[in-house]
Amino acid sequence: MGNDSRPIIVVEDDSTSRKLLARYLEKAGYQVQAYGDGKSATQPILDLRAGVVIADWNMPEMSGLELVRFVRGMEELQALDS
Repeated sequence: MGNDSRPIIVVEDDSTSRKLLARYLEKAGYQVQAYGDGKSATQPILDLRAGVVIADWNMPEMSGLELVRFVRGMEELQALDS
């Protein structure tokens, strides 16, 4: 059972895969938020300070790789502010 209060964010453009993965994680006790593309997940990732982000590689709007680069860039900016 998941014991971290931070959510797992699932980013997957295929709705069936997204729902299936979210359901498995929720059954395992994790709090999950799911999004259909990287662009719509960026603000929730920053707001929720997600413990884990699971992202598809190929998505419209923003690929998984672009999403990872965005998150890493934001982490670097936050580290500079500290």
